[in-house]
Amino acid sequence: MSNEEQNGNFAKPMLAVVLNQEVDLEVYGEVCCDMCNEIMHNHIDCPVCEEEYAGTEQYCDLYDEKTVECKNCGSVFEKTSDSWYYDCKALVVKIGENNR
Repeated sequence: MSNEEQNGNFAKPMLAVVLNQEVDLEVYGEVCCDMCNEIMHNHIDCPVCEEEYAGTEQYCDLYDEKTVECKNCGSVFEKTSDSWYYDCKALVVKIGENNR
């Protein structure tokens, strides 16, 4: 057991993602049905909290949206690529409170 463990001084793990870092962002649009094929909700694989299929507050397609927020940790991502849904690149513009 290390001195830190014996004294209860545990270092907070380093984040793999930092503010203003460009990341690959996997975005999933849930469609209403096969007939209308309209996106009714979005999920992401969050690179900050590492939650797969994390919810968002976006209940529409993201084509006109500039940012998306992870509902799990509160981190916010700003799209830098052409599309949210295909080969998405995004900047980490806010790291959620749960991950600081």
